[in-house]
Amino acid sequence: MAAADAPLRLDNQICFAIYSTAHTFNRVYKPLLDRLGLTYPQYLVMLVLWEKDGVPVKDYRRAAVARFRHADAAAEAAGSRATDQAHAEHAG
Repeated sequence: MAAADAPLRLDNQICFAIYSTAHTFNRVYKPLLDRLGLTYPQYLVMLVLWEKDGVPVKDYRRAAVARFRHADAAAEAAGSRATDQAHAEHAG
């Protein structure tokens, strides 16, 4: 692969790094959560409920939706910039 193609290599893709990290994270947590009979999202809810007793579930849902929207928008923007840069470098 030519040097100009280096940004397109799998090792240089942020999406691969994120996927790989998430996969490793899930492998570590899954056996622990299976023993509790919980999924990871359920585990997060349990942690929040334990941490902040007495808060209505609807408030947690609103906060979670807002965080996911923000994270999705940030990831989409980062991915778009990285793709544009890779295409520009490959074309140049």
